[in-house]
Amino acid sequence: MHPQTLEEAELRDVADVAICHNTIACLAPAERRALWPALAQALVPGGSLLLQLPPAHLPDDETERDFPLREHTETFWMWPASRAAMISDLAEHGFALLPGGADPAVLAMTLTLRDSSPEQYE
Repeated sequence: MHPQTLEEAELRDVADVAICHNTIACLAPAERRALWPALAQALVPGGSLLLQLPPAHLPDDETERDFPLREHTETFWMWPASRAAMISDLAEHGFALLPGGADPAVLAMTLTLRDSSPEQYE
């Protein structure tokens, strides 16, 4: 955990694994595009990325859940994306699909290539 975005933390080659659970759907497309290169920088080559996929489309209706003994309302903004679109976006930043993904809700990728251009590390 860091008090700033991953991009602002400027982590380089410090992680073997990155896990994005229950977060990607809440990131707007522009925020996702900023996250992918920051993840690629933070992971060591060969590192793994596990992320829970956002829904492929928005639900048709609002979802309401009743919780006993409390009243609470939450609203979550959500930006859907297909599995194929997520794989394509991540591939642009050097990620490749790991074989044998058993859970269709989880995307397992590995960092195979990294953009080594100098401006990436400024």
